[in-house]
Amino acid sequence: MRSHKQSLSSILCISFVNTTVKMPHTFTAPFNNTMHLLQEILSIEQALIGYVIYHPDSFLQLSVEIQPALFQEPFHQVIIQTMFEIDQSGSALDVHILKQKLRNKACSEIEIGYINQLPNELLNDERKEVYVYILKEAHERKQFELLGNQLLAYSYDYATPIDELYKETEKTLSYLAKLKNQSYIKRMSSLMNGWVKDFLKPDENCVPWFSAAMNMKLGAMAPGDMLVVGGRPGMGKSAFMLSQTLHAAIECKQAVLFVSMELSADAVMKRLLAQLGKLSLSKIIKNEAFNETENQTLAASYNRLKEAPIYLLDNSRLSIFELRSIFKQYKLSHDIKLIMIDYLQLVQTSKRFSTREQEISMITKTLKLIARELNIPIMVSSQLSRSVERRGFNVTPLLSDLREGGSIEQDADKVIFLNRPEYYALNEFEDGTSTKGKADVIIAKNRTGPQASIRMNFRKECMLFEEDNTYASNYGKPLFEVPASRMNEFDDV
Repeated sequence: MRSHKQSLSSILCISFVNTTVKMPHTFTAPFNNTMHLLQEILSIEQALIGYVIYHPDSFLQLSVEIQPALFQEPFHQVIIQTMFEIDQSGSALDVHILKQKLRNKACSEIEIGYINQLPNELLNDERKEVYVYILKEAHERKQFELLGNQLLAYSYDYATPIDELYKETEKTLSYLAKLKNQSYIKRMSSLMNGWVKDFLKPDENCVPWFSAAMNMKLGAMAPGDMLVVGGRPGMGKSAFMLSQTLHAAIECKQAVLFVSMELSADAVMKRLLAQLGKLSLSKIIKNEAFNETENQTLAASYNRLKEAPIYLLDNSRLSIFELRSIFKQYKLSHDIKLIMIDYLQLVQTSKRFSTREQEISMITKTLKLIARELNIPIMVSSQLSRSVERRGFNVTPLLSDLREGGSIEQDADKVIFLNRPEYYALNEFEDGTSTKGKADVIIAKNRTGPQASIRMNFRKECMLFEEDNTYASNYGKPLFEVPASRMNEFDDV
């Protein structure tokens, strides 16, 4: 199967049906191009329709991949639509039934006779796939042409609100994105070819972690994944997400949209400066004087951060549906590779629910759908219930500690907990090592691998998570077995 990144004209260089059947009326071209290109498009449509008419068993397979709108010739659209109607009625797809149905639609005898001239060539799977792909691309180009003409007309019509331009653009682009990503039944060979390609060259939309140990345990963040970072207040959820933001934007040159539902954009910017320069956050916030070396570091961090493709959104009043619209716009305009939301419990909806658990469930399901629709990972932080602190010295979070329902656990592809025993005045980990300046990153749920625990350094003065290269267990077996979820065992009072 040829790469879908090829242009329409390059694919059309392969040999198709040599003879184009004369249409009963003028063929409507999808776009201006050479006559050869137009004849090839017409030939492909005729080949597919003739194949289905004379090999009716093939319609069951092709019906999940084609639709009338993909065909540029209006009469071909009528034929395909009639085939769907026959199939939905439960009748067998027969050429005589098809002709009679077309007569019932007031089609002329010239048009009915055109069906007898269609080729009855048997198409193999590869040719069918290529033909369908070409029709889809021609249809997409036609939609872009129509959108361009419509926007041009709107732009000169000052009676049309400017919002209409955005509305029509988003409507068309959403339709095309859905068409592009529509999942069809695929042969195993095509899936294997795609897997080999991804294995040899990882997806450019994957986002590596800032920690080599996390890349080893989790692999890079995959497109369509929803990841949850959970922890009690003071564990460093925002710091963890900002550490990942800096790595993705500065080290990997990938655009990141950071949605702060709690901190202002100015506060987020100051935290990023502190992390990047490993400077005192307190001094930056209070505008305290730095020494000469620190001033140079701050200036260098400022210049690096200024060039980083990081976009901040700090409007806590936006609903999940408004956020979805913003995400789609920034994906199209800035090629966003990662979305960070800090934090989940502050996200709102425009609907009323009988319980907060139902609202959170709707939000998490929507976030998962957005991640798949935009084909990028979304990371969201989440508060944990007080049950963590009710367990005495065992402050290790469980999946059941995720606040307000189990939908977070169910919808997330990966759940990561942050635990700093030092915060609870616990001086030693279970293995006897000091907790000072340390944090455990607990992989409590991992759909693509095992559970694990990773020891990291946490620099409190600049709120930065760093790799702990001295801790051997980061690259071996998990430090301890993460307990299984026990839903709602420790509900809040």
